[in-house]
Amino acid sequence: MFVIDWIAKNIKGDKTLWALIVIFAFISSLAVYSTSSNLEYVVRTGTTTAGYFFKHFLFVGLGISTAFVVHKIPYRFFAPASRLGTSLSYRDYCLWLFLLALLSKRRTPVGGLTC
Repeated sequence: MFVIDWIAKNIKGDKTLWALIVIFAFISSLAVYSTSSNLEYVVRTGTTTAGYFFKHFLFVGLGISTAFVVHKIPYRFFAPASRLGTSLSYRDYCLWLFLLALLSKRRTPVGGLTC
Protein backbone atom coordinates (compact mmCIF):
# COMPACT_ATOMS: atom_id res chain seq x y z
CA MET A 1 0.00 0.00 0.00
CA PHE A 2 2.96 2.31 0.51
CA VAL A 3 3.68 2.45 -3.25
CA ILE A 4 0.07 3.25 -4.14
CA ASP A 5 -0.07 6.00 -1.50
CA TRP A 6 3.21 7.47 -2.78
CA ILE A 7 1.94 7.44 -6.38
CA ALA A 8 -1.36 9.09 -5.40
CA LYS A 9 0.49 11.76 -3.44
CA ASN A 10 3.33 12.59 -5.85
CA ILE A 11 2.11 11.88 -9.38
CA LYS A 12 -0.05 14.74 -10.57
CA GLY A 13 -1.54 15.39 -13.95
CA ASP A 14 -3.09 12.93 -16.33
CA LYS A 15 -3.09 9.44 -14.80
CA THR A 16 -3.85 7.93 -18.21
CA LEU A 17 -0.66 9.44 -19.63
CA TRP A 18 1.40 7.99 -16.78
CA ALA A 19 -0.26 4.61 -17.28
CA LEU A 20 0.59 4.73 -21.00
CA ILE A 21 4.22 5.52 -20.17
CA VAL A 22 4.41 2.45 -17.92
CA ILE A 23 2.64 0.24 -20.47
CA PHE A 24 4.95 1.36 -23.29
CA ALA A 25 7.97 0.77 -21.04
CA PHE A 26 6.76 -2.78 -20.43
CA ILE A 27 6.11 -3.41 -24.13
CA SER A 28 9.54 -2.06 -25.02
CA SER A 29 11.05 -4.47 -22.48
CA LEU A 30 9.47 -7.36 -24.34
CA ALA A 31 10.93 -6.08 -27.60
CA VAL A 32 14.39 -5.70 -26.06
CA TYR A 33 14.24 -9.21 -24.62
CA SER A 34 13.23 -10.67 -27.98
CA THR A 35 15.88 -8.76 -29.90
CA SER A 36 18.64 -9.37 -27.37
CA SER A 37 18.18 -13.12 -27.55
CA ASN A 38 18.61 -12.88 -31.32
CA LEU A 39 21.74 -10.76 -30.89
CA GLU A 40 23.16 -13.19 -28.37
CA TYR A 41 22.69 -16.39 -30.36
CA VAL A 42 22.84 -15.30 -34.01
CA VAL A 43 25.06 -12.24 -34.15
CA ARG A 44 27.21 -13.24 -31.15
CA THR A 45 27.94 -9.75 -29.86
CA GLY A 46 29.33 -11.10 -26.60
CA THR A 47 26.73 -9.41 -24.43
CA THR A 48 24.18 -11.50 -22.56
CA THR A 49 20.43 -11.00 -22.61
CA ALA A 50 20.65 -9.73 -19.04
CA GLY A 51 23.16 -7.10 -20.14
CA TYR A 52 20.81 -5.71 -22.78
CA PHE A 53 17.90 -5.89 -20.36
CA PHE A 54 19.83 -4.01 -17.65
CA LYS A 55 20.90 -1.33 -20.12
CA HIS A 56 17.31 -0.94 -21.32
CA PHE A 57 15.95 -0.64 -17.77
CA LEU A 58 18.61 1.98 -17.08
CA PHE A 59 17.42 4.04 -20.06
CA VAL A 60 13.74 3.55 -19.19
CA GLY A 61 14.39 4.51 -15.58
CA LEU A 62 16.29 7.60 -16.68
CA GLY A 63 13.45 8.59 -19.02
CA ILE A 64 10.71 8.10 -16.43
CA SER A 65 12.79 9.96 -13.84
CA THR A 66 13.24 12.85 -16.24
CA ALA A 67 9.50 12.92 -16.96
CA PHE A 68 8.80 12.92 -13.22
CA VAL A 69 11.19 15.81 -12.55
CA VAL A 70 9.87 17.86 -15.48
CA HIS A 71 6.25 17.32 -14.45
CA LYS A 72 7.05 18.83 -11.04
CA ILE A 73 8.20 22.13 -12.61
CA PRO A 74 5.41 24.74 -12.72
CA TYR A 75 4.20 25.36 -16.26
CA ARG A 76 4.84 29.13 -16.07
CA PHE A 77 8.58 28.42 -16.33
CA PHE A 78 8.10 26.83 -19.74
CA ALA A 79 6.58 29.95 -21.36
CA PRO A 80 9.91 31.71 -22.12
CA ALA A 81 11.36 28.49 -23.47
CA SER A 82 8.35 27.96 -25.72
CA ARG A 83 8.70 31.47 -27.16
CA LEU A 84 12.38 30.85 -27.81
CA GLY A 85 11.65 27.46 -29.36
CA THR A 86 8.99 28.95 -31.61
CA SER A 87 11.29 31.70 -32.87
CA LEU A 88 14.09 29.19 -33.46
CA SER A 89 11.77 26.90 -35.38
CA TYR A 90 10.70 29.81 -37.63
CA ARG A 91 14.35 30.64 -38.21
CA ASP A 92 15.16 27.01 -39.02
CA TYR A 93 12.22 26.77 -41.40
CA CYS A 94 13.39 29.88 -43.29
CA LEU A 95 16.93 28.47 -43.43
CA TRP A 96 15.58 25.16 -44.73
CA LEU A 97 13.62 26.93 -47.48
CA PHE A 98 16.68 28.97 -48.44
CA LEU A 99 18.88 25.89 -48.67
CA LEU A 100 16.24 24.01 -50.63
CA ALA A 101 15.97 26.86 -53.12
CA LEU A 102 19.77 27.12 -53.37
CA LEU A 103 20.25 23.40 -53.97
CA SER A 104 17.41 23.18 -56.47
CA LYS A 105 19.13 25.76 -58.68
CA ARG A 106 22.34 23.70 -58.68
CA ARG A 107 20.42 20.60 -59.79
CA THR A 108 21.91 18.43 -57.07
CA PRO A 109 20.11 16.33 -54.51
CA VAL A 110 19.97 17.58 -50.95
CA GLY A 111 22.92 15.35 -50.04
CA GLY A 112 25.18 17.46 -52.30
CA LEU A 113 26.22 14.67 -54.69
CA THR A 114 26.15 15.38 -58.39
CA CYS A 115 23.93 13.28 -60.64
